[in-house]
Amino acid sequence: MKMTILCVSLALSAVSAYGQNAVDKAENNTCARNSNKAFSIRLKNYPFSLAARVLVVSYVGLEPVRPGDSAFVDKGLPRQNDSVCYSKLKEIKALSLPQVDRLTDIFYNYGFPGSSHQISQGMCFMPHNAILFIGKDGKTFAYIDICFLCEKADMSSKKISLGDMCSGKFKLIRTFFEQVGIEYGVTESVFP
Repeated sequence: MKMTILCVSLALSAVSAYGQNAVDKAENNTCARNSNKAFSIRLKNYPFSLAARVLVVSYVGLEPVRPGDSAFVDKGLPRQNDSVCYSKLKEIKALSLPQVDRLTDIFYNYGFPGSSHQISQGMCFMPHNAILFIGKDGKTFAYIDICFLCEKADMSSKKISLGDMCSGKFKLIRTFFEQVGIEYGVTESVFP
């Protein structure tokens, strides 16, 4: 009898410990403020370090496979001759300095709160929003193409980092886009 009670007790302890470990991993995958890097330090990260202006934008991106076709293909950030085609952007918002402060705060001060770093990503990539970095010459030199639906981003350079890609990072960025007034791809549907 004592042996049965001991085995049941050990089994319950193991299940409880395993369940706690799963909870810890789930909590560690959410985003939390894990740093307090100053704005001046965050601005040293590429491409913020070279940007004269930062824009957040939306664009349709979906085009019929053939004229009049009901099937669509997603072309991503509209470009022409290796430049962003501004005439095809739906919404454009230039960020103020406090807004750049908030965006860099999300990128570089939010991340995994613990030691477990597991994230899952969707399989699709149909971006309709982007962050554009404009140089002193007025030209876009870098961008981050974003799909909030799939929670993925494509960067124009490997030097660009969004910081720790914890599971809540895209929600924070999406909320930021909404707060600066971008609706398409954020609060407005992207499907025709």
